[in-house]
Amino acid sequence: MKTRTQQNNFFSNFWSRTKFTIKTKWQKASFGLFLVASIVAFLYAIGFGTSWSISQEMGNNAVSNYVKDTVNSKNILMFNLSLGLVLSVAFSMLFGSANRTKYYLTNFITLGIVLLLFATVSIVYIITIREVETSMLALLNDPANASLWERLFRINGSSAEGVRLTFKLGYAASALTILANLAAIGVMVQKYLYLNVKKETYSDVMRKIELGQIEVIQDKKSAIDFDSEEIKIDVAQLTDIEDIKVDKMRYQANKSSYWLALLSVVLLAIAGFMSITYSSFTNDANELRVNPNYQVAIDIALLIIMLLATFLGAEKMKNYQKKWSIGMFVLAVINVARIFFVPTIFHNQYLNYINNIDTVAPGGLPTSRYIIVVILMVAAIALQIAGGVINYIKTTKLEKHIRELGEK
Repeated sequence: MKTRTQQNNFFSNFWSRTKFTIKTKWQKASFGLFLVASIVAFLYAIGFGTSWSISQEMGNNAVSNYVKDTVNSKNILMFNLSLGLVLSVAFSMLFGSANRTKYYLTNFITLGIVLLLFATVSIVYIITIREVETSMLALLNDPANASLWERLFRINGSSAEGVRLTFKLGYAASALTILANLAAIGVMVQKYLYLNVKKETYSDVMRKIELGQIEVIQDKKSAIDFDSEEIKIDVAQLTDIEDIKVDKMRYQANKSSYWLALLSVVLLAIAGFMSITYSSFTNDANELRVNPNYQVAIDIALLIIMLLATFLGAEKMKNYQKKWSIGMFVLAVINVARIFFVPTIFHNQYLNYINNIDTVAPGGLPTSRYIIVVILMVAAIALQIAGGVINYIKTTKLEKHIRELGEK
């Protein structure tokens, strides 16, 4: 049986370990929360639109008209904001914001975008969900719509409680984004305060060297030697510090190029999905959709090849293979050409239809959707080029360093 002293020691040690964990891991935990909250918001936006799309297939009625006239536009806004939020979190993590002790300008900018988007998503979601909930519940409680709802529930297997649950889940997702926003504010404030802490600069070190407080040994290279009186930096010249950075690359993966390429894979997949799956879900003669044909089949095949090749390039660049820098440039050029293939062809079909140039059955990609697809593809192309450039620069430095060591 534990004594009171042992119990006190247990709780004291537990609290000490908890404080240490919070102090050392809270930044990574915060970014984990950002990623989860952004994905939840994105998935809810997708599910929110899907929840009501089936009602549009039931002809002209109060529910379908409200969905077409009001809900769809709000859902598109929710989708775009949440997608931007997911991408901004990914970019912030890509710049090392989840692990870096000292933040640079890029870290503050990317985290600031994350913070603003979380705040925007929270506000838009709460306002939108509240407005749609009020209107939908009014339609649900209207006896005149009883047969309509009964038919709708029979088709999609839902219920009145399921409708209410949709909004409850929305409020839960909004609460999660608010929590993530508070965490983002905490990270931002902590990193700003860290910048104001007095740290020893390069000029301070050089001044100590001039005063003799730090001795630079010119004739040999060895480990740094510490004693109680002075710090001895055993380097032949100050450029050896840069050599050490390059030498570390022999044992460290090229993570920056790797993650840039992987993020481009995600963007290409989303853009490809959005360009070939559009439908207005009206299920009538005026339904606007992307009609599958041989062009779509070719684009799907190209997309699969692009995804596999980019993933392979990411793995190769992680191991500093210079030729894959050229490979990423080639993939970027192919993706530029893909923009003018299916997305542009189907967008032109849409323009021809709405301008009464084409009298055949409606089909195509609306301008708003087309713009999103192009933005995603351009971002993916930029990431591929950036990954290739970074890999080329790092690999060139590493190859030169290895030659100087006489190992190659």
